[in-house]
Amino acid sequence: EGGNDPLLSVDRGAVVPLRAALDREGGGHIAIDYALVLPHTKLMDAGHRSRIIRSLAGLPFDNLIVRLSGFGASAGPQTAKRTLLALADLQRLGLPILLDHIGGLIATAAVSFGFVSGIAHGIGERERFDARTWHKPPKEREPGSSFGRATYIPLPGFDKSFKAKDLDVILGAQGGRRLVSCQDRSCCPKGLTSTLDRPKAHIAHQRFKTMNELFQTPDSRRAQHFLDTEMRIAERKAGDLARLKIGDEKVAKSLSDGRRRIDGFARTFETLAEIERPTPPALNRRSARQD
Repeated sequence: EGGNDPLLSVDRGAVVPLRAALDREGGGHIAIDYALVLPHTKLMDAGHRSRIIRSLAGLPFDNLIVRLSGFGASAGPQTAKRTLLALADLQRLGLPILLDHIGGLIATAAVSFGFVSGIAHGIGERERFDARTWHKPPKEREPGSSFGRATYIPLPGFDKSFKAKDLDVILGAQGGRRLVSCQDRSCCPKGLTSTLDRPKAHIAHQRFKTMNELFQTPDSRRAQHFLDTEMRIAERKAGDLARLKIGDEKVAKSLSDGRRRIDGFARTFETLAEIERPTPPALNRRSARQD
């Protein structure tokens, strides 16, 4: 319930005694991460956001971990813009912010533009968080279906992943194999074969490469670096994929929708690059209280 949730005061009341207990037992060097879990719509609401900031101001924790229900790598441009600006407002607390369960272009943009100090996600999963169905019973498993989540394979530069059967449809189109294959031989030595055999290795390598290049770029140039590299690559790839002659209408629509989404992000992020943004503090892994 955002700023009106009764558990906010409960969580808030636990921080001071936790800090005291850690200091008393010789754990003064241990940093405290405060987890703020709420719907992204509540964070975008200025009233809820102000109440949250007032509630957390002055508490002895070191990093604010934000996990937003209903928000993630698949969000649209306008939702992403409003959410990132709301996260920037949380910087009034003067503490590092780590955005949890986020991936893709939105995650890279959040760090590049300085809206957060860091991001967290799984390898090909945990890039979106949604608690809206927690109160509902789980869906019945279809007879004969396998356990576990389906494996999704990312299209390099497209900010979207596909099931293997849908990827086969794209591969069958003229020019599709070139667009699907990873061209980075340090990542996938055998191109597409390596990607399909080890999709998680491909995802981890590409994410590390993207973030490593970003952190080697000065803070003042990161936003432009993101626009000139990640966004330009995504725009070109989206355009090429949308022009493929795909026989499957569902897959063709997914590629067409993906292109419109990428184009929308390009305009949105260019607008965000023009506003004044604070420089976020680095994440605290050790408390300043250590001697």
